[in-house]
Amino acid sequence: MEAVSGRFESVKRIKVWKEQTWIVMAEVLYQAKANFEKEERCKELKQLWVEDTWMLPDVNERIEQFSQEYSVKKKKKKDKHSKKVKKEKGKKSKKQKYEK
Repeated sequence: MEAVSGRFESVKRIKVWKEQTWIVMAEVLYQAKANFEKEERCKELKQLWVEDTWMLPDVNERIEQFSQEYSVKKKKKKDKHSKKVKKEKGKKSKKQKYEK
């Protein structure tokens, strides 16, 4: 294989370069996988925390009633009446003016 500069590179040098790039890619992949697993564990812990919290049924009912009574309801938009298209009045030529 020839490099961009036109110099000859030995097979050993090319293999070393490929191995180095392979090692770097493996490290990046390992780091990304570790970050992903860490985020997943955090999400699971948050999920467990939410599931473990609970309220008494009476308190829960009161909260639901309160939210239903004071929730903001969306108003329906009224249909706007379509405006009638006005006829365009063009300028009359001199001949048409005199004919009338």
